Amino acid sequence: WKDLAGHIILCQVQSTRARSAEELYHASRSMRLPARLVADPCEALEVARRLAGVKGVVCVTGSHYLVGQLLEK
Repeated sequence: WKDLAGHIILCQVQSTRARSAEELYHASRSMRLPARLVADPCEALEVARRLAGVKGVVCVTGSHYLVGQLLEK
């Protein structure tokens, strides 16, 4: 992961099937991944964009619910 991502931003998706962002955060930290918890998906995207900088890349992944939620905004 360290070669692929400098940061992992976890957020909560509006779905009853989704795992808790807090649960994923703790699992990520236990694996020593550079995780950060930002509950709101739109705010999480903004944090990711700031961290990536002008020449960086942001990859949104996890579920279609998350992507759909972000595209609505």
